[in-house]
This record gives sequence, structure tokens and C-alpha cells, in this order.
Amino acid sequence: MDTRTNMNENKPSHESLAEQTIKRFRSPESAQRSANRRKISTGIFIVNIILIVLLYIFFAGKKPADEYASSSFNYKNLQFRFSQTRDKETRDYIFTLSTRTADGGATTARFNNGIADLVILQGNTVVAQKPLGRNTPVLALKPGEADTQKAVIEQFELKLFADNHPELVVLESRSLLRADRPYVPFRAEVRIHAEQPVSTSLNFKYEVDR
Repeated sequence: MDTRTNMNENKPSHESLAEQTIKRFRSPESAQRSANRRKISTGIFIVNIILIVLLYIFFAGKKPADEYASSSFNYKNLQFRFSQTRDKETRDYIFTLSTRTADGGATTARFNNGIADLVILQGNTVVAQKPLGRNTPVLALKPGEADTQKAVIEQFELKLFADNHPELVVLESRSLLRADRPYVPFRAEVRIHAEQPVSTSLNFKYEVDR
């Protein structure tokens, strides 16, 4: 037998590029890689679904009333800052009035019947009213010193008003991640007992339980 003939018989036949590609994709290693990729894609999809659900729970449960809001203004040599927040446990509204000198120096200020009044309004209707600094006819401030007065509006006061005025409830459409929450709009106004009428206000929403 011719040795050259045997060598030609044992030599692999020439394969086209297309045939080599098909064999490579049909190999067990390629099938395993494809299966692994499908598992990874499925895992990523599940993780994304979980993240979307968690974001929905977080944003749907978050109450905008928890956010801090404030307004400041000057009157003569005094600087007033009126702020509002909400207690996370009791859900009561906390209003604070801080007074300091505008130039940082010392000053003495006189007020008529206390420093100010906190008035909660719905439109032109007075819902609640609380004094701020009732027993402070004269306020003496040292350099860098600030006086702080606080008043609390309990949520049941607003709830009672909202329950008695269902026509004032507003339905607000929010994004996909925020459920619709009905609310009643209120305005908190601080009225300073100065020589001239001075006031500022903050708007807030009382969310109604369905």
C-alpha cells in the first residue's frame, strides 16, 4: 500500500468557514454558554422586577407632609423664620417661629399681646389658631442670639375639619410610582404683633384617609 495514499486518507478534509461556524455553535460548549446566558438574563429580569416593586412601596408610602418647609422675612432690625414640619409618630404638625437680629448685633423689640399668632386657614376660613410667645411683650436679643417659639396643631383638628367638609377634598393624579391620595389644602399663616401688620404663610396638604 502506498504510504502517501494513507497520509491523504488520514488528513482531515477541508471545511468551509460556514461549516466550521455551524459546528462551533452546535457544540456542547456553545449550548452550555447559551443556557448560562439565558439564566443570567432571567436573573436580571427578576432583580429589575423586585427593584420596581420596592420603589413603588417606598414612594407610595412616603408622605410629602414629612418634608420641611420654611419662609423668612425681615422687619426693621429683626429677621423672622417661619417653618413647618410633621412628627413622624403622632402625625401632628409642628410650627416654629425663630427671631434674631438682621445684622447679628443686639436689639430690643416690643410686641403687642405676645410675639405672634399662628393661624391655620382653609381659604378664608380659620380652622385653628395658636399663640406664639404669648408671655413675651419685650424681646431682648444679644449678638448672635435667637428666640424660638413653637406651636403644635394636632392632626385630629384638621381631620375633624376635613370630615365635615368632604367637598373640599382634592384628588390628585400622580405618577405610576405614587398612588392617588386625596387631600385638603391648608395655609399656615404667622401674624407678627408688631407696630405694622407683618405676616408670612406656608401652604401644605392634609392627606385624607380613604
